[in-house]
Amino acid sequence: MKTRLEELEEEIRKLKHEQSLCRHAWQSTVYDPERVEIKKEVIDAQGVDIWYREVGTGMYTTKDRWSRYCPLCGKKEYTYNTEKVPIQIKLVPKF
Repeated sequence: MKTRLEELEEEIRKLKHEQSLCRHAWQSTVYDPERVEIKKEVIDAQGVDIWYREVGTGMYTTKDRWSRYCPLCGKKEYTYNTEKVPIQIKLVPKF
């Protein structure tokens, strides 16, 4: 008998397979910036041992990102590539 985790993994595998067979009718590319936390390094020490670790500052910035969505299978792709390629007389980010 399969565990709940194994059943979910099987379902994910089937959905990914369905998406791979989709003919993808991509909608228009959308500017979709990603929110990224600004981190800083702090030094920790114990005796003579010293190491660095990252900690969050609670401040955020945005990173340029574009997305496209296929309504047939529900797949959404992201790209950080700023290179543009011509498609139907307009420029869109390269995926």
